[in-house]
Amino acid sequence: MKSGSIKGRKPLWIAIIAIVAWLGISSVAGPTFGKLSTVQENDNSGFLPDNAESTKTAKVTVKFADSANDQLPTLLLFLGDMDVAKLGA
Repeated sequence: MKSGSIKGRKPLWIAIIAIVAWLGISSVAGPTFGKLSTVQENDNSGFLPDNAESTKTAKVTVKFADSANDQLPTLLLFLGDMDVAKLGA
């Protein structure tokens, strides 16, 4: 009977050791995950080539953000044959 009870407790101790080790590692390594924001780039233009329209637009909007604190830039895209001078009239 003793050997049967030891076999039953062995997986329990392995599980307890694994949980304690997991908590110990995550308590030490957990704060380092916050430092990933200094390394990673979540900007959409980071995944696109430099000559993509979205990348060019992102660069233009940064110029607006630097010059105006309370204004939001609006970008309009016109397709087709259109005279830009007629738009302002």
